Amino acid sequence: MGLFSSQKVGNNTIERAEYIALPSIEGSLPTQRPTAHNVKKQSFFWVKCYLFVTIGGVFVWMAYAMVLSLPSRAECPVATQEKATPETTAPATTITVTATVTSMLTSAPSSTEKDISETTTSNLKLDAPILGPMDNALLLYYPALPESGTRSIIQPPYINKPPNSRPRVPLFISFTRNNAMLLQTLHSYISSGWPASDIIIIDNSGTMNANPSSLLSASNPFYLDYQTLREVYGVSILQTPTLLSFSQLQNFYIRTAIAMDWQYFFWSHMDIVVLPTSTQPYKSFYAQVLQVLSNTTTLSEEGKPWALRFFNYDFLTLVNVEAMKAIGHWDTFIPYYASDCDFYSRVYASGYDTPESVKVTAGKIYDMPSLVPDFAAKLSAIYTSNGVDEKAYSALTWELEKAQRFKDADQG
Repeated sequence: MGLFSSQKVGNNTIERAEYIALPSIEGSLPTQRPTAHNVKKQSFFWVKCYLFVTIGGVFVWMAYAMVLSLPSRAECPVATQEKATPETTAPATTITVTATVTSMLTSAPSSTEKDISETTTSNLKLDAPILGPMDNALLLYYPALPESGTRSIIQPPYINKPPNSRPRVPLFISFTRNNAMLLQTLHSYISSGWPASDIIIIDNSGTMNANPSSLLSASNPFYLDYQTLREVYGVSILQTPTLLSFSQLQNFYIRTAIAMDWQYFFWSHMDIVVLPTSTQPYKSFYAQVLQVLSNTTTLSEEGKPWALRFFNYDFLTLVNVEAMKAIGHWDTFIPYYASDCDFYSRVYASGYDTPESVKVTAGKIYDMPSLVPDFAAKLSAIYTSNGVDEKAYSALTWELEKAQRFKDADQG
């Protein structure tokens, strides 16, 4: 039998294609050779595959065309209604389900509020927390609580009262541990005239809901007294979702400022004490800060744009948000030491002057290693109706300078 076998049916001979077993090269196993029938069968298989792919491609193209024909989110009537609702019907501090971070906390400033030197606010808005008066569990935000008949918020001495017309620039003070040290720093800021409504404590303790729910004892180093901060000091608290490194914390400040459309913000260490100078005519620490803010457009003597301004190194820092957008975020792969050196080098490389190129001052700032005994009483004693009491002021500054020298020597 050859490759093809023939079969007679009547007068016609029909050639029947089939596989014929032939000896293999080794002669051990039979091998198969394709016959005409098998070739036709394989060709039909590939034709079916081609038709399947072609028809499937047509269906995919039709589905894609239908998706493209649907209205976009911006054109959707529901989205348009959601966007219009907070602008037309809701108050500035109302929280809606579809609001963004900015509208959930407070309304964004209008174009007339862009120039910080011209920004003024009514007395009612000045007393409201800068991030808004409403709690927001999703954003981990806990605003200051208003005064009531049973409690009163700490107030600065009359001579340090902040002006009724002033720009609203937030001050971030980050907390990681040591609640008592934070309260000492906060007390000095508020006594110096810094509005409590503009201060935001960043709870970076990394303890989940332990502090908001009062689950930690006062002896725990990560304990933060939410009730005292909100009721007695009148400041707001913004909690980080987890423990952030120094670089991540700086990016958190910047991102919050961008979301709130703030032009500038301050950030401060949580273990310092601020005092005014004793020179005459007397100006409070905060009044001198406002004087610096009024000259933000001329803060660079070299003609370069500025990004950061230091008050006694970075114990208190003023940040230009627009510059941060241009420079970029802090490098989170350098979480602690040398991260500031890296970022400040990038500031200069981006065409901005260095933070130290223009010296700005607003009084005295001390880096503290520990608590000052009877600090509140000593701080209150330095202020008079005309400025500061020289004797009490000298005694307190001497004690603070001694403590700072001890800390510097210990770190050195």
